[in-house]
Amino acid sequence: MPHLDAFKYSLQEKMMEIGIRSGWKYDSYKKNFLIQEISAILGGLEDHILRRKRRIYESLTASIQSDLKLCYEEAAQITGKKACERMKDVIRRGVERQVAEGMFERAQERMQHQFQQLKAGIVEKVKGSIATMLALASSQGDGLYKELADVGSEYKEMEKLHRSLREAAENARLRKGMQEFLLRASPRKAGPPRMSL
Repeated sequence: MPHLDAFKYSLQEKMMEIGIRSGWKYDSYKKNFLIQEISAILGGLEDHILRRKRRIYESLTASIQSDLKLCYEEAAQITGKKACERMKDVIRRGVERQVAEGMFERAQERMQHQFQQLKAGIVEKVKGSIATMLALASSQGDGLYKELADVGSEYKEMEKLHRSLREAAENARLRKGMQEFLLRASPRKAGPPRMSL
């Protein structure tokens, strides 16, 4: 979110520069309109990003559950003597097989794909919203719309900073999630649980 704030202030400064050169530095209505619109656009964008990121992070669990579904279904069919031990064995082999086949790597690839979709959506949303705002704010004589229609350099800087922070956070979360999952999925070395009467 600090990157959105930095982008917001950078965009506001750029618009004020262009506005001064265009001769409407004393038009407080236009200035206030632009500032309010930028805040509204980026506020909506912030909510959108938070909702999508939450779904993306939740997709790790869903992806692993999907990959392990068959071994759990197979274990659920086991009945009879020592069913619990055989179930554990089926689940253990299933988990080991899925890990060997790249279960966590697939989950990470799915998350990265979703982050790429989020990034593309952010670019389109920002471009469309800012273009609409500038078209509404600009009269035919203003050069603001033409000069600010492409906010690519500001976006690229924001994207680069966001990518590095996201990768660091994502790697930490994936490592922690994998460790927790493996700890929960691994059999206890202390032997079978004791039954109390």
